[in-house]
Amino acid sequence: MCAMDPNKNKFDERFDTIYKMLSGSVVRGIVFSIYDKFGPQNLYAFPPTKKQEKNGFGDTREERIEKKIEQYKENIENIPHKNASKSTRDSLIQSFTERDYLQIAIKSVSLLIGDKIFERDKSLLQLSFFGILPYPDLDVCAHTLFKFYAEKDADIPKAVTFSLLIDNNKRNFIYNNIDFLKKIISDVSDKLIYFLKEKKWNISKCEESVMNSINEIVIEFFMNLKLIQHRPLTPIISKRQIKIVFTGLKNSGKTSFLLSVNRKYSELIRRDHPESADISIANMLGITIVNWDVNKRIIPSNFRTQSEIYLYDANLIYYFVDGTNLSQLAKSKKIFESMLRNMKKLGISIPIFIIISKIDQDISEEPEIRKIVTTIKSEFSSIALKYMKNFKFFETSIFEPTTILTAFSNGITLLSPNRDIAEFKLKEYSKLLNASALILFNDNGLVIAEYASDPAFDMTHNYLLKYVFETLGPQYIGIFKNLITEKCLIETRNDTDNISEDFAKLLKHPEDVLFKTKLNDGAIILIKRMQILDYSIYVLMFLKNNILSNKEINNYLDRLLEDFSKILQVYIE
Repeated sequence: MCAMDPNKNKFDERFDTIYKMLSGSVVRGIVFSIYDKFGPQNLYAFPPTKKQEKNGFGDTREERIEKKIEQYKENIENIPHKNASKSTRDSLIQSFTERDYLQIAIKSVSLLIGDKIFERDKSLLQLSFFGILPYPDLDVCAHTLFKFYAEKDADIPKAVTFSLLIDNNKRNFIYNNIDFLKKIISDVSDKLIYFLKEKKWNISKCEESVMNSINEIVIEFFMNLKLIQHRPLTPIISKRQIKIVFTGLKNSGKTSFLLSVNRKYSELIRRDHPESADISIANMLGITIVNWDVNKRIIPSNFRTQSEIYLYDANLIYYFVDGTNLSQLAKSKKIFESMLRNMKKLGISIPIFIIISKIDQDISEEPEIRKIVTTIKSEFSSIALKYMKNFKFFETSIFEPTTILTAFSNGITLLSPNRDIAEFKLKEYSKLLNASALILFNDNGLVIAEYASDPAFDMTHNYLLKYVFETLGPQYIGIFKNLITEKCLIETRNDTDNISEDFAKLLKHPEDVLFKTKLNDGAIILIKRMQILDYSIYVLMFLKNNILSNKEINNYLDRLLEDFSKILQVYIE
């Protein structure tokens, strides 16, 4: 691995500054990894390992390292962590080993490449997305950029990842600063990738002038990172805090939406504050839900103040419009635009889901209703596009719970920092499984991730999927819960002699069961349960033609399980 050389006078003092910054920081380091002929490798890492200090950083400097460690121990006594336990203080100066950095490289790069190691697919060069990966053995999580690049005059894309290592107990730092972090990580990665593209840098070679340029780039990155850490923010905590705002005119469907979710998930909504005339706050699945009724007669100054209060620190907005009442449309549009205008002035940039409510199945196709829905989509799109691009429409009905579940699940999925890599991996496995659609959902029926290769399987409009979630999904979850309960009862009674061999095998390994349902048009629905950490995850597959054996399907799903175990741990935390 090519390493920086702090022996150089021009870098020595500046690297000392970075060391000191890390000693009292939530940031633990960086790892820049590639896939080359030796497999996944870490090409550049900071802080360096002792071996790198000795071999790659110039002359032997073990004595200086020891002195530096002692100096950092003294510095720690003067930082806010001085009252922490000895083990905590020691962890602030703990160096990573070469094996640790290699573990990070293998995990991040392997998650990206899948079966694409030798593909000549130039479309891969357009891929660029972020994810948060846990490394519990190292007590860190990594905000990771995944990309492909191609060397000059080469046509085979190669995988590259850049990982910013954060103290695992303070990973909320990532969520608090995610947009800024994405920008500086993208910038530093593009600059480092330039040297790879030009073949000026690889595992075995790196000219001194190139290394100096790379060091300058890394120092600039850490200086930008230092600026973030000194910004006044909410307290750094271990678990992500999510806030969703439900707003719109009174009687536009907000409360009915929330009550439908409450009935679906049973006692998951908890009131945290007394309700007022315009606002109520609840807690659902660890998410703060703000239900804000906007009066028809609004005073601009008051509305801006309310926007600043209620939208502060929000992650997502659901804006409700009555899809059956054209007389309210003008007022609803005015409030919607006022809200967007205030958001722009306040520097609030978050996605908005526009919920067209009360579109019940018995009236949904009536010409008058379709005209209202089309008008709402057209006019609200025109307004939204003046201020933002990240908005989406949903048609819902309290008599069709799946429409509400779809809108709610899409919101939860949107807030996950790992949604892009989750979709990327589902796309990969849908090809391997020859599936038209792959969907992951949990015990509560919440969609965690989805991918449809065929537009006919779009979650938002597809009635087949609605049938699965309303009928097969809950039944399937119930079967598995009953199996697990029966397993516990039999084990408690030690009654294994009175059950068949096949049923005993089923009880022992319920995750091995692959349920198959054949539809009238010949399509096949496959459903399988997977266990990831303490979570039960269900995979739904839609296959127009089942050309694989159950064994082949299970092998692919085992690989999918391995990949998703790396990203689901922090999916909505």
